[in-house]
Amino acid sequence: MQRKDDWDDFESLFRQSRAPEDTTSGTQGTTPARKEQQEDDPLDADAWSRAYRARQQGGARPGETQRPTASAGWRETGTGADAVHPIGAPGERVTPRPAPRTDAPTRRVPPAATPRTAPRAPHTAAQGNARPGANPGARAGSPANSRPASQPGSRPSSRGAATRAPRPVWVLVVTDFLLFAVVLLTFAMFHHVLPRWMGGVEGTGPVQTVSRPDSAASNTVTITDSSGNTVTVDMGAFGAKWPEKFAASAGEIELTDTSYKGTDRNITIEKVQKDGVTYYVADIYVKNIDAYATAFADGKYGQGFTQTTAEMARENNALLAVSGDYYGIRTRGVVIRNGNVYRDDLWRDVCVLYYDGTMQTYTAEEFDINEAIAKGAYQAWSFGPELLTDDGQSMTEFNTDVSPRNPRTAIGYYEPGHYCFVVVDGRQEGYSVGMSMTELSALFEELGCKQAYNLDGGQTSVMWFNGKVVNQPYNGGRRCSDIVYIGKENAQ
Repeated sequence: MQRKDDWDDFESLFRQSRAPEDTTSGTQGTTPARKEQQEDDPLDADAWSRAYRARQQGGARPGETQRPTASAGWRETGTGADAVHPIGAPGERVTPRPAPRTDAPTRRVPPAATPRTAPRAPHTAAQGNARPGANPGARAGSPANSRPASQPGSRPSSRGAATRAPRPVWVLVVTDFLLFAVVLLTFAMFHHVLPRWMGGVEGTGPVQTVSRPDSAASNTVTITDSSGNTVTVDMGAFGAKWPEKFAASAGEIELTDTSYKGTDRNITIEKVQKDGVTYYVADIYVKNIDAYATAFADGKYGQGFTQTTAEMARENNALLAVSGDYYGIRTRGVVIRNGNVYRDDLWRDVCVLYYDGTMQTYTAEEFDINEAIAKGAYQAWSFGPELLTDDGQSMTEFNTDVSPRNPRTAIGYYEPGHYCFVVVDGRQEGYSVGMSMTELSALFEELGCKQAYNLDGGQTSVMWFNGKVVNQPYNGGRRCSDIVYIGKENAQ
């Protein structure tokens, strides 16, 4: 018989089985109350399907106790082959199901196969969410109510699979920052730390020695002293312009905590506190340019060699010293020290002190290393920037990355034989906040300098005089690779 006919007949039978018996007539039927209840509460489709499957497997209909029979199945009644009724109704012929063959080959069922179920009755909005476990807030017929549950061992469908949410912007920013920090730390390790652990990497010696200009071969120049007399002095001996600045003899040398007056050099240190800034100006006069010297940490040119400013000052018999341009932290930039050329490649602004006592600052575009050597370059630094124009005026734009207020070290030039060192304390609220590059430039114009140049600052900035540190360095100062100093006289 056809499956649809089975279903229709079973529906009629199932509804009949749910109807209570009419106790007055002794027959089974539907009372008016029951009929009204069924209209308000339609047949549960899931219960219907479960009853049908149980019946197909030989079970009892709802409300009936299973009768033991020789074989479970359907029976045909005398009213027609299409009429289907429960087994065991009295007075009717039963057609038992044929027993399964024992000699038939066994059919293997794949492990993942699941028993087929009868089609579910249509679910309408009027029936409500009758399916057990259904989402009460889901719309009838929606995917939430109709999607079958995943079977164990089955492959998950890619349809509707959740995609990975994009990472928040802050995660990307932090990741980029950490990667940059790793690269920076790696560079610092190989460029700065390892050379120190290895005791420094000594560079090659001077690639060239600068000769004094031919006009100074005799080591004498003719000048006019303060009395108007013409005198002949040794080359580089500029003291005839300011005879009052020097002691007439070694016996007349004067030394205090902030000043020195000798036979061929004069130093006066002034401490200035103004507008929340503390700085020190060392005014310097020398008769001989050789008094204006430089020194390397450990006496070696290269990377990784560092000492404190005080240590280098003592080892080189300095009277006054300031921290230099920290050439050892870079592999670029012109390095000329005490007439010897160690490095000639450009980096940024350059400052050159010549044997004739003049000082000149240059931008990288203006500077010519060969021309500077031909003119008699005695010292050259590469840190910067330059702080004054060619005619001694202050500036507001600089070739630097450190323009905000910071501790500073700088050198200035008035005329041959007359110079100054300036150290500005900073990063110390209540004592000194430091100077911006614009403020430092204005200070050198106020001092009357013709040229001025910025050296390494920050924690490096230290001024040392006659055996002690003069200023108050940030965090006590730090080691560096070189100093600029005025040496002691032979008479001391």
